[in-house]
Amino acid sequence: MQWHAILGLGDADELRSSYRPDDESGVNWAGSDPPTGTMDIETLDAICEVLADHTADVTHCFFGLCTIHSWLDSISAEEMSPLLELPQGRNHIVLTGPLSAVDQIMYDWSNSMQMTFAAKGSNEAKPTQDPSDFLQRESPNLIWPGDRSWFVASEVDFDSTLVGGNAALIDSIVESSTLEAWQVGPTDSLADDADKVNSIRAD
Repeated sequence: MQWHAILGLGDADELRSSYRPDDESGVNWAGSDPPTGTMDIETLDAICEVLADHTADVTHCFFGLCTIHSWLDSISAEEMSPLLELPQGRNHIVLTGPLSAVDQIMYDWSNSMQMTFAAKGSNEAKPTQDPSDFLQRESPNLIWPGDRSWFVASEVDFDSTLVGGNAALIDSIVESSTLEAWQVGPTDSLADDADKVNSIRAD
């Protein structure tokens, strides 16, 4: 299912950032679109809780930050490891650390909108965040453990996150009361025209 089709829009290009009842969009929905290319923080925290229960070594994980989101401006050449180069220009900075360090990747709006890596993958306790510090948590685009037993990907152009793993992990995600998830197969599409469930409003 695709968000624009659920709303009854004919194309993803018709999406707006937010909707009000009876506005000119014709959408019977009051709220905002899901984020594109990233998980919201509540979903990120919920899925990491499930992942931790299915990870042999939670102290050895990787976080991929897509350079399309301008992460390169926030890390010096001396600190930069070789980029993870993926097709379609989807290159990623890769950080390593415990799975719990996922909550230490933040955006510093007070410093020319630069990223700050609060612990840089260490086992240090997460910093106390004061709202006046202008720090905002951000979600990585990729997450995986050292043993590669599962993989999480939030593609920059999609409003859905994909998780690959064994049957027990997938069942736990789908059955979680805090996650909205559905099991998909290798040939299922997330393309704009892939929704065969919801009717598309005619022009």
